[in-house]
Amino acid sequence: MLVMEVEEEDWPLGYDAVDGGSTASVAAIVDGRTLVYAAVGDSAGILAQPGNGEAKVEELVAEHAPVRLDEWVARLHSTGIEVVYDHPDMFEGEDQLLRVFDRDATGAWRLSEEALRRADEMGCGFKTERGDRSAVLMTPEEGRFSQMMLNVTRSLGDFYHGQYGVTWRPEVVTRDLAEELGPGGRAVLCVASDGVWDLWTFEEAMADLLDGSALPAAQPARRKLVMDFMENSRNKGYDAFGDSADNLTGIVVYIET
Repeated sequence: MLVMEVEEEDWPLGYDAVDGGSTASVAAIVDGRTLVYAAVGDSAGILAQPGNGEAKVEELVAEHAPVRLDEWVARLHSTGIEVVYDHPDMFEGEDQLLRVFDRDATGAWRLSEEALRRADEMGCGFKTERGDRSAVLMTPEEGRFSQMMLNVTRSLGDFYHGQYGVTWRPEVVTRDLAEELGPGGRAVLCVASDGVWDLWTFEEAMADLLDGSALPAAQPARRKLVMDFMENSRNKGYDAFGDSADNLTGIVVYIET
């Protein structure tokens, strides 16, 4: 684990864990037909196919957000880390920590309806246009190093959180595009950071990009369509968050079989 020197009177240890990490999403088309996609964190890859009247839009791997019950059950619940909703008064006392998960009558973990109700009352905002709640993983206050927060359950880096179940291991899916799309089929793959996806529903975002799938690949109009989408995302982010808007990174791939 990485540590850094700390010279503060209220931190006698003299060093602390380095805080920081990153997400990653990697897509590869193998042998011209098989899509392999791997993801860590809250960047996302969205695959869209035109349809008769309604497009098929799919998130290839669900974002590794703190509210994912399967991640909590698989690795996090027994480590001492907390998963709580992020709201303005969360550090005002123990009763202000709104724990995302609780147990049902059989002892099985579930999303806490009571915590969600209180999150509404206490002004816990939405992280995304899709209505995802803002939540964080929080290391123990009495831990060896400073109490730290993280908004993903998988990360490249964030080594201190690794002691509490956060992992660098990607979630991987494979898709046979040749079989799914058939001869002459078309699709669009967009891999982008949460700075893009937090601003849209997946259907809204991919509807514009799908328009480019009908254009010849060599036409500048296809590139302009993609650049307009990113510029619209930038403007939307600024309108919502001002100078604190997140950065935007994305790659759009038009696929033809």
